[in-house]
Amino acid sequence: MAMVQDTDIRTAVGVLFRTQGLQVEPSSAVPVAWLQKELLQLTEPVCVVLTGENIAREDFYKMIEK
Repeated sequence: MAMVQDTDIRTAVGVLFRTQGLQVEPSSAVPVAWLQKELLQLTEPVCVVLTGENIAREDFYKMIEK
């Protein structure tokens, strides 16, 4: 088990939206936040299951603006 910071989760949500057009819920971005820090140490391929939109749109956009 690994811990990630809230700021890293918000960053991951924003990156997924801006680069892939995916609007995922914050809890789904936790493994992506971890991967962004650890990817160089992992052997490819890497698979992450994403779930989406268990967040109000206005909250989502406020989150990725920060």
